[in-house]
Amino acid sequence: MKKFDPFKNLRLDAEEQQIEKDIEAGLYQPVKNMEKRIEELQQIAKNTSLKNKTISLRINYKDLIDFKANAAHEGMPYQTLIGSLIHKYNTGQIIFRDRGAEKYEAEEKQK
Repeated sequence: MKKFDPFKNLRLDAEEQQIEKDIEAGLYQPVKNMEKRIEELQQIAKNTSLKNKTISLRINYKDLIDFKANAAHEGMPYQTLIGSLIHKYNTGQIIFRDRGAEKYEAEEKQK
């Protein structure tokens, strides 16, 4: 019985061919401390695979339309955009500021 050769009829696409050329040209370098890097990547995968929770949320219709338009502009689903904003707020990357003072100052300047 012949041994199966998975590479016998292998055809590489353009991207794979470029990667192969880059490897042969020595453009890729081995990862230092591979075991540690594998552990880091496994932890990242574990953290990102945490289950998301589905919720119902009531928002203004115009806000929903705006979210959908902004998400389309960014090339992502609107639920992903909303989730991203919630995450950024919870991690302190977005901070709400008091706009009342700014609005008052702007009105005063117009007078």
